Amino acid sequence: MRDRKLTKLSVTIGVVIFIASLAGQATGGGDPETIAVKLMEFDECLLTTQRTITSLGVAANRVIPIVNTGALQMTKVVGDDGNYIFTCSRPDRKLVITKSTPPDWHLVH
Repeated sequence: MRDRKLTKLSVTIGVVIFIASLAGQATGGGDPETIAVKLMEFDECLLTTQRTITSLGVAANRVIPIVNTGALQMTKVVGDDGNYIFTCSRPDRKLVITKSTPPDWHLVH
């Protein structure tokens, strides 16, 4: 039973990573760059993510939940200088923040 749960969690995380990569591509984002990794408990991670977004004064329409389960939360924040993904993982006990920057549109056209 435990192996089945771990397999299901692994598949879920794999799908989430795939969706997150598409989220960056859908906005024309570049390759994501990990800008922060911090070990912490899941509840602390959720609180840290919320406090960070609030302290930056990000408008609600620029905060996009990607995944919200009991084991994983991913939130996309659309910033003026790029897109940020805040990931909280209960199994890994960590917060990871990645950033993808939009392409230089003036070079594309």
